Amino acid sequence: EHNISIAILSARTGINKNTLIDYRAGNHIPNDIHKLVALCIGLQINEHRAEYLISLAHMSIGYDAQGIAYRTLICLAFSTGLTVSQGNMILSALDLPTL
Repeated sequence: EHNISIAILSARTGINKNTLIDYRAGNHIPNDIHKLVALCIGLQINEHRAEYLISLAHMSIGYDAQGIAYRTLICLAFSTGLTVSQGNMILSALDLPTL
């Protein structure tokens, strides 16, 4: 989504506003795949853009059960507006770590 505010992104992801400001300014790169997936869901970007964003942090989403679940959540956020809290409910139901 273009021109999303820090306040809205923080509300969507649960990530602190100051942390998001640091990410945006390039002062800090997320080192946690869970935060990166939450960012992708909050930004409501497609899977290819999400993979690119995650690759900038020198990480990737695997193809194990957790990775497949993350990819599905990213696609659902892009296509339906799924939220991080809704994604966490799905992850919990699958006995996977929440974001």
